[in-house]
Amino acid sequence: MSKFVHMELNTSDPEAARKFYEVVFGWTYQDVPMGDGSVYTMVASADGPIGGIQKSPMPDVPSHWLGYVAVESIEDTVATVTDNGGHVIAQEDIPGMGSLAVFADPTGATFAVWKAAMPPAGAESPAQSSEASPAQGKKAAKKKAGKKAAKKAAKKAAKKAAKKKASAKKEAKKASKKKASAKKEAKKASKKKAAKKKAKG
Repeated sequence: MSKFVHMELNTSDPEAARKFYEVVFGWTYQDVPMGDGSVYTMVASADGPIGGIQKSPMPDVPSHWLGYVAVESIEDTVATVTDNGGHVIAQEDIPGMGSLAVFADPTGATFAVWKAAMPPAGAESPAQSSEASPAQGKKAAKKKAGKKAAKKAAKKAAKKAAKKKASAKKEAKKASKKKASAKKEAKKASKKKAAKKKAKG
């Protein structure tokens, strides 16, 4: 704990950054689709994983590296940072994965912290271990949000279909009533015609 476990490059041009670091350091990459159309690039050296590269979510902020430090508690870290002149920029809980927070130190330098969720009793999956990266957490959160959105869309579609069906049923009932009324009028007219004919004869 209290060491950098993930380095993240937020850049305006991920492709150019990838090419640059591949030539300079020989890094290799693995693209991870994030579920919202964006891509998070996992970065590795010959010694293992380093971090990630992503298109900056804040276009007005210059491209920058953001280091994530593993901590025992996000809440305690937030309190310690603010008590010592730093401030919180962002904080997020990722259900089932962990929590993260982004800070600025008293000099204005930014850094982030990561706390992986505790694994279920008797098991420790890579996604829930202390080595779980913020990228895994972000991916899981987006996947969950995507599933939630799909569920909501399906529910909305089912509601719309039910409404349409009810409307069609109502129209069919209306048409049937109209047909019955027309039949009744025709019968009445026929009867009237027969009576008139009889009176004439």
